Amino acid sequence: MLSPFRGLPRAFVVLWCGMLVNRLGGFVVPFLAIYLTSQRGFSVERVGLVLSLYGAGSVLAGPLGGWLSDRLGRKKVMVASLGLGAVSVLALAWARTGPAVAMAVFCVSFLGDMYRPAASAMVADLIPGERQRAFGLVYWAVNLGFSGAMVIAGALMRFGYAALFIADAATTLAFAALAAWKLPETRPAGAKTHPLHIAAPFRDRDFAGFFLLMLGIAVIYSQAHCTLPVDMQSHGISAAGFGYIIAINGVMIVLLQPWISRKLQRAHPARMLAVSGALTGLGFGVQALAGGAPVYVAAIVVWTFGEMVGAPMGAAVVAALAPPSLRGTYQGAFGMAWGGGAFLAPMLGGLVMGRLGAPSLWLGCMALGGLVGLGHWFITAAALRRR
Repeated sequence: MLSPFRGLPRAFVVLWCGMLVNRLGGFVVPFLAIYLTSQRGFSVERVGLVLSLYGAGSVLAGPLGGWLSDRLGRKKVMVASLGLGAVSVLALAWARTGPAVAMAVFCVSFLGDMYRPAASAMVADLIPGERQRAFGLVYWAVNLGFSGAMVIAGALMRFGYAALFIADAATTLAFAALAAWKLPETRPAGAKTHPLHIAAPFRDRDFAGFFLLMLGIAVIYSQAHCTLPVDMQSHGISAAGFGYIIAINGVMIVLLQPWISRKLQRAHPARMLAVSGALTGLGFGVQALAGGAPVYVAAIVVWTFGEMVGAPMGAAVVAALAPPSLRGTYQGAFGMAWGGGAFLAPMLGGLVMGRLGAPSLWLGCMALGGLVGLGHWFITAAALRRR
């Protein structure tokens, strides 16, 4: 067994491999904006509205997936979600009318993302003592798979978009089969009798403030998968070129994240989140220069450093804010910030890009990143002091 997994349960290694395989086939969402504009003739504004449904589905999938995993079991929810997600991807490939495309996009996230809280709960069930290490490995798998997926997608584009949809569905089904065959059920005995406190995190003013700040940064990050590919295409960069350029993000994380995490393990989370917000805003703001591939590469390098600095800190802050009995609920609520960002980003980004132009969008992202950074410096730091 490889040294990163030494001492961890075999079931966790199986889960990690399944996540990696699934992410290696995650082609559809990054290319969806290009697909809808080039193959289905959607306008930028219409693409923004349709992709907002993806975020809406993700927002709803989180709490429902967590609730079902506590009552039906982690394994059952994962297998069902992955299977239905694969079917939804295939349905999207053959959807032709606007309403059919919109419904399929919603189902891809709503049905396909319910496995995420179940998988996170399984990690927590399997590893009570080294969760930070385990979730760090999960983050590594996600980005290792993403970087590989973008390179593979660039090669598959020669066979057309149908190949992307079919390969995405196939890897999702492979994860479902692996989960059904090799993963145990890990739900603690008696968990289904515990009351569910879905709204508890949002009645906590410290968490609520932190949630809004993370929602702001999620709106910025989500532009990478909705408006950024459209902007690149307008400057002569092909769909395959977008795949190769955006893969830099995943490659950097795979190569540098372990080193950065070690360097920052004693840093103050709120201060690092402030730095992360500033770097993220700056990176997206650089894209306003619209100077072709070199500018986009430089921009991705900058905002990827922001992601690597902030990614280990978000979950740490949530863990510090959460009461021990509600850690899962708080983490589930934290995940809703990213779903909310995926919902708002295409709608807001498409509106700004369509009416004011791409430079206005990227400069707006830079301003929002700066505000989020200031918020973490003062609001999140004060919340942690109170805890």
